[in-house]
Amino acid sequence: MKSLSINGKKLQEVRMLMKPFYPGSISYLSYPKNQIHFEFREDELILRIPPMLALELYRSGTIPQEQDKAVAVGLSGKNQGYYCVVDVRFPNSFAGQLIEFTLKKFMPQNNSRPGSV
Repeated sequence: MKSLSINGKKLQEVRMLMKPFYPGSISYLSYPKNQIHFEFREDELILRIPPMLALELYRSGTIPQEQDKAVAVGLSGKNQGYYCVVDVRFPNSFAGQLIEFTLKKFMPQNNSRPGSV
């Protein structure tokens, strides 16, 4: 099963600090590869992930809130280029509950650099 990385972070390795189950304990939440769904289409990446992972990617700045900021995307360690988030959709039911991101391939113009589209 292939793994997806955004700005160098493998999504299955993102750890989210949780409230401890017991005093003095440290608990983390992470999601295995089989709960991270993605599909590359011509110049798009469709990413479907659990809500808590989506929140953490925004909180940490891995996925920027600005639509004009590009992120580096990797597939199993191979660079796939830079992409910008163009759409975010929330689930319309409780079944599945995946957040869907649509990212478009970044096409540089006039010597602009990724991250400053």
